[in-house]
Amino acid sequence: MAKILLADDDRRISDLLKRIFQTQEVILVRTWTEELAELEKDKFDLVVTDIVMPGYKDVQQNGGVKEVLVKYNTPVIFISGYAEKELKDLPDTMRFLKKPFSVNLFRSYVRKLLLTDDIC
Repeated sequence: MAKILLADDDRRISDLLKRIFQTQEVILVRTWTEELAELEKDKFDLVVTDIVMPGYKDVQQNGGVKEVLVKYNTPVIFISGYAEKELKDLPDTMRFLKKPFSVNLFRSYVRKLLLTDDIC
């Protein structure tokens, strides 16, 4: 079972993604402050995160979302309808999906990042 940190302030998106990961352990947060606190206290197999949610400006001031998350050495899928400009040249352990996105493409990214077909 994978441990997944899911961060999105849009309940429709978080509910959808939580259903996709129904057989996995999912920790759900709604702000950057909560997300970073969870990353500090625990290790995750995957982080799925919205970008523009409460606390976003603070993260931008600390180097940007990619730079803040890369230090945790955890695969990340960024999902957003607004912030794709700041996510150029992502490392192999990170992907970006523009909202609205295909669930099949999302699942494909999860499988590639976690190197398994048994995840979702």
